[in-house]
Amino acid sequence: MIEIVTTVTCVSFSDERNINAIHLAFLDETNDRPKIENNLYPFVFLNIDGNLFIFLNNRAILYNFVAAKVVKTFPILPGSKRSYPSTDSAVLLPLKLTGAIEAEVLEFGQAPVLNPVLYSPEKAIGSRFELQNTTSIPRIYHSRVVLLRDRQVLVGGSIPHDRYKFSDVLYSTELSLEAFSPDYLDSMFDHLHPHIYC
Repeated sequence: MIEIVTTVTCVSFSDERNINAIHLAFLDETNDRPKIENNLYPFVFLNIDGNLFIFLNNRAILYNFVAAKVVKTFPILPGSKRSYPSTDSAVLLPLKLTGAIEAEVLEFGQAPVLNPVLYSPEKAIGSRFELQNTTSIPRIYHSRVVLLRDRQVLVGGSIPHDRYKFSDVLYSTELSLEAFSPDYLDSMFDHLHPHIYC
């Protein structure tokens, strides 16, 4: 098992054999307020090629942790920051097992967000981020997502204040849950979906 621990400018990878701290310039680049820790909680996914997809604020990289080097820098997302302190959530979508296998990350949240964004690596630069179906419930700080067995995405929560506040604020505390159905659940893709038999 590999554990990833971040500080403001270093990332540590540890397993049973060793612990190594590596300066990761990406952490400096995404910290846009000096002396204030505003990029402490990156979204990290193991990519299909063995590299780490790391997302912070409005930027993402593909990082080879064995060679300790950035192998790809993704386009900067327009709009405000999407990670700490405006923490949202991200989920790695099911892998496509036909043709070249590519990973897709669905990212929720921001301050506030009514549309999740789908990243499609096979599309041309400038059109890889696609807005998904709109919700009427703003998801802000402390919103979470979970991928369900039926491939829907469960979205819940939003606590933009230091305490529960249900009235007299622009964005109140939200305790509801929604099941989001990404485009890949359209019935025209049924022949591609795996089936589980009991």
